[in-house]
Amino acid sequence: MGEVRVRGPEGAARSLATLVGRDEERCAEAIQQTLLAGYGLPQPETGFPLFAFRLHQFFSRGDTVYASPEPEGDRHVTTQAQQFVPGDRSQVLLPLAFCRACGQDYYTVRRTQRKDRSSAFEPRELLDTVTDAGGAIGYLYGSSDAPWPTEYEAMLDRLPDEWLDWRGDTIVVKRDRLDALPQPVSVAPDGSEGPSGAPFHFVSSPFRFCLRCGISYVSRERRDFSKLNTLGAGGRASATTILAAEAVRRLRADADLPEQARKLLSFTDNRQDASLQAGHFNDFIEVGLLRSVLFRAVDAEPEGIPHEQLTQRVFEALALPLGLYARDPEVRFAARQETDRALRDVLGYRLYRDLERGWRITAPNLEQCGLLQIEYLSLDEVCAAADLWEQRHHVLASADPNERRLAAKTLLDFLRRELAIKVDYLSSSYQEQLRQRSNQHLTPPWAIDEEERLEQAGIAYPRSRRARVREYQGNVFISPRGGYGRFLEPAEERLGLGELVAGVLADAQGEGSGGGLGPQPWELIPDGELAQQPDVGLSARPARRRCSQVS
Repeated sequence: MGEVRVRGPEGAARSLATLVGRDEERCAEAIQQTLLAGYGLPQPETGFPLFAFRLHQFFSRGDTVYASPEPEGDRHVTTQAQQFVPGDRSQVLLPLAFCRACGQDYYTVRRTQRKDRSSAFEPRELLDTVTDAGGAIGYLYGSSDAPWPTEYEAMLDRLPDEWLDWRGDTIVVKRDRLDALPQPVSVAPDGSEGPSGAPFHFVSSPFRFCLRCGISYVSRERRDFSKLNTLGAGGRASATTILAAEAVRRLRADADLPEQARKLLSFTDNRQDASLQAGHFNDFIEVGLLRSVLFRAVDAEPEGIPHEQLTQRVFEALALPLGLYARDPEVRFAARQETDRALRDVLGYRLYRDLERGWRITAPNLEQCGLLQIEYLSLDEVCAAADLWEQRHHVLASADPNERRLAAKTLLDFLRRELAIKVDYLSSSYQEQLRQRSNQHLTPPWAIDEEERLEQAGIAYPRSRRARVREYQGNVFISPRGGYGRFLEPAEERLGLGELVAGVLADAQGEGSGGGLGPQPWELIPDGELAQQPDVGLSARPARRRCSQVS
């Protein structure tokens, strides 16, 4: 039996209203009352309701959005999967995917050749990466307020920094990126390519960067699902976990149910699905527990929690009984202190690991949800102290204190979200000790598994990533044509931004001045060419966390 909807264009209420000649809303209420009455009538033999409701009938994921290939104000948009615009078979409907960073929409298409050798764009699912002979898969970009430039110089300003190279005194696109440049195309309402169509730009798959917000991805990221999303995308494991957690929470709060009835049973037809769901549920609970405890700890401190007290406050807010995390529940004295220290260190690593933006696609961290703010001590005072900036870069020296603060805080936030943080928990040597201590003193899931890959801090360089040089993928490169460079674009002498970027970080941290926000954040690499430019690790000490009030 297929899905039956009560309301809507294809709902049962409209069909009933047509048959009996009554108001559609009245018919919808009559259908609901009939179903509820059937639910209240038990079958004499089994005792179960006559019309039993099943949980999955009340939940469904969103539908993929489809739109005609026209300008935003003129196109037809629907969530009903159709090949053509209703009532007009001359206009095709193409599925839309959205940038996970900014929400810009892209048509997911397949570029094909027709029998008359003309090109056309056909609909394609986001996860469909099969290429046919003579065709290409990719995306159509069109925006009236942020169109992709057609002039070469303007295009260079919008391309990611790693796409560009110097040829003498001229900036050019790297040769291996030329074939991946957005291609201007004109698309007619029927999907065919021709001069009379609407202007778009075709970008081939894999999706390398967003043409609107500029976020870019390294070439080894081949799957586009982590970069783009559709409204119809939804993981079965994630949905089951969220529904199960909410059901259990409400069952526990229902005082009318006996204790033994406050349970949820889930059935599956194979071991693999059961194992996957169990692992997903455990991971969800662990991440949710850590974030809720962090919020509770910070919420109890109106002035926020400084870095050096963070793990202790979170440990106290967690308040786990010893038997739930200690390998030896009877441990005492110095061994108890070592056990507690091991748990605090594990919490510290998990907390800093969770700072990275976008590392969990479907579970954004507290900062992304607006529930947590991370501030930098004395940043306002340093940016307002004119004497600290007199010998700095002239752009910073002449800037307004608010402009200095915006430039400095944006850079510090960027480094922190990329895990370019100088903190023990993200140090490889410290992580080895952490892994050993956790396995010696803690029980799963608090002990760090031997197979788990721990994330380490990256280093920020005020330059571009070097071509044909193997560099740690976790490092951050800040250059004139990178995202931060474009953020500072109004600044003068844009080509000298390497000095400006280094100056922003040094001055914001108070390096070499009396307004320091923390210890020396610079770590010079004693290695020839690299030693000429400082590499930067953001010190964790000047950070303070506080809760955000969200209505």
